[in-house]
Amino acid sequence: MKSYANRDCRALEQSWLLSLGLLAVAVLTASTSWAQSQDFLKAGAPVLVATTDGPVVGLQDEHVQSFRGIPYAAAPLNERRFRPATPPVPWARPRDARVRGAACPQVLDLDDPAEDGDGIQSEDCLTVNVWTPGADDKARPVMVFIHGGAFEEGSAEDSCYDGGFLAERGNVVVISLQYRLGAFGFLELGEVGGMHFADSGNLGLLDQIEALRWVQKNAGRFGGDSRNVTVFGESAGGASIHGLLAIPAARELFQKAIIESGDPGQFLSLKEATNISSKFMTLAHVTTIKELQELTVEDMLRAQSALFTKGLGLATFGMVEDGRTFDRTPIEAVAADPRLSKPLLIGTNSEEIRYWMAMDASPVDQQTDSVLQARLLRSFGPGAENILSIYINDGNSRSEAVTQLLGDIVFRMPSIRLAELNDDRQPTFVYLFTYRSLTKGPTGLEYGAMHGLEIPFVFHEDSSKGYSYVGPKGSWTHLSEQMVDAWTRFARTGDPNGVGLPAWPRYGAAHATMEFGIRSDVVLDPYGAERRAWHKIPSEKLEQAEAARFADPSAE
Repeated sequence: MKSYANRDCRALEQSWLLSLGLLAVAVLTASTSWAQSQDFLKAGAPVLVATTDGPVVGLQDEHVQSFRGIPYAAAPLNERRFRPATPPVPWARPRDARVRGAACPQVLDLDDPAEDGDGIQSEDCLTVNVWTPGADDKARPVMVFIHGGAFEEGSAEDSCYDGGFLAERGNVVVISLQYRLGAFGFLELGEVGGMHFADSGNLGLLDQIEALRWVQKNAGRFGGDSRNVTVFGESAGGASIHGLLAIPAARELFQKAIIESGDPGQFLSLKEATNISSKFMTLAHVTTIKELQELTVEDMLRAQSALFTKGLGLATFGMVEDGRTFDRTPIEAVAADPRLSKPLLIGTNSEEIRYWMAMDASPVDQQTDSVLQARLLRSFGPGAENILSIYINDGNSRSEAVTQLLGDIVFRMPSIRLAELNDDRQPTFVYLFTYRSLTKGPTGLEYGAMHGLEIPFVFHEDSSKGYSYVGPKGSWTHLSEQMVDAWTRFARTGDPNGVGLPAWPRYGAAHATMEFGIRSDVVLDPYGAERRAWHKIPSEKLEQAEAARFADPSAE
């Protein structure tokens, strides 16, 4: 079988060389600060791959080839704003794919140094990045990463998501994707714009599906196997996978899933989403779709920022039960259709909520018992009466009990419920990340095993920025290699077991859980009393438990 990388490339050679010459001129005129951030200035030879939409020029380093900012859809500009993605306009001359693409427009909120890919923003952001050991015909497993950020911020261009180490060590093809965020991707406009805009509330998810269709058409051209695709994502990226599992249109586009600290609670009723859109339009001083489409990006973000301060903060937008993409919560949809279940690796971090405490001094642990109890009963109803006392009486300090409770509401319990459901149908492996970073965040609080701390381990972020989160290299290298190997083995075969890791059984009735820490090992039913405290609460209520309802100690 002939390599896709070489097919038709001889015919492109002259135009490619000309393009590279023009690119060199462009590089010389670029600003120093911009140029220094670009991968194409690193040492390495150019490499050409012909995608289904046109040829792209990537970078060959010692071990992997990388390609950045490849469009999987046309830019959603002007009349395409608030409409489902459409295929990109094909191109004939080689397109430079050694340069970071633009991040999707977003309000910059938390001062998180890991989010370093949002310096350039544009609506023309529906792109993918690819890392591969070789654009050949070896049909490697494909891992597609979906970034987090509460559906409102973040970017596949963040340096912490560099897939080079995963691709090299695991002999896999790693692809990261971008999708529309905030009001650009989740503004429910069906009531205002009619059927023409009936999908607007879930465009971010539909963008992800469009990117997965691109993967199906192009994975083989980068040395991957389109029949062996694993989606993996963290936070809102993990929540997205909860959603993708429930959407029949996505079922044939991937075969396995890895969910890291997914928060499916950002799931809105049509009424809630329509109300948010109405408030947004008022703040933007518009009354029609046409006026919305004519707003500048800056005006859109200004209205979005005002909405955050007057509404639910960074949990304002989310997936919408619009009767089209979703007609029920994701876990209800998966429960109703066994065909939607897939081999699953899923888990959370033991101190998720410390992220917000260490980053921006969120006083979530300062809520009184009476406020917390009222919120539990209001959100979950009968069956929630004794939950708080179980957490407080399990030997934790009150602060630890409250932060664990909130982390379980938002992340751990929805993950466990999906694991329990899925394990009856497909191989399911559960983990708990317990490594504690002693590094202190901007507020002076140690990061601990906070939300997102597993990311430098999964991507083996061997950089000063990675060390600033997790500590000196020698203290975490072995754990990172264990996790990289487990993730890539699961992507290859659906089973994370192998050399260097204790035997990891399926979740099962014993609730077997791999604790990833200084010494990784399997624990049966960790925090079992807390897990059992939720047994009367329906899973769909956990998927509708918005973090914002529990985050502000002063609000009622």
